[in-house]
Amino acid sequence: MLIIIVSLFALFFSAAGYLRVKHPDTFDKIQNTIVKPITTEDLEATDTGNRPELNSSVSITPVDENGNSVLAPATYEDYSPEKIARASTAPVVLFFHASWCPSCISTDRILKKKIVSLPPGVSILKIDYDTATDLKIKYNITYQHTFVQVDTNGIELTRWSGGALDGINANLMQ
Repeated sequence: MLIIIVSLFALFFSAAGYLRVKHPDTFDKIQNTIVKPITTEDLEATDTGNRPELNSSVSITPVDENGNSVLAPATYEDYSPEKIARASTAPVVLFFHASWCPSCISTDRILKKKIVSLPPGVSILKIDYDTATDLKIKYNITYQHTFVQVDTNGIELTRWSGGALDGINANLMQ
């Protein structure tokens, strides 16, 4: 019985990985159907006693006299050491990406399309998992699809695996 259950899980995850790589638009539609984010309209339509609990973390973003963010929009770009210094004003996250990894490919596509949904100033720096041996050793990276938030000295603040935008928003330290 256990073999059957394990086989079914393996079949499901193989099919999801295939769909994510070969038919990304279909995968995105299925994923958005299964996991629908809460919108402002959803909250307004619900009774105040039944509202879903929202993320209780507070984000402090520098603003000008009109209340507009003084930080640039979030960015997603290739890693270079000098970009770590951005952590003095906003979060910097290293993304260990492999070109052969279905989860990495999906996350890469999502970040390219929806980077503006992250808080202003956030920098996601893409690192090639297969060639960045020194960085993998420095941050003790053992598998691709790992995110590491660093400070201005490149010291790890937190790490997580997977999750694309939701994972970044959930784990980001302000």
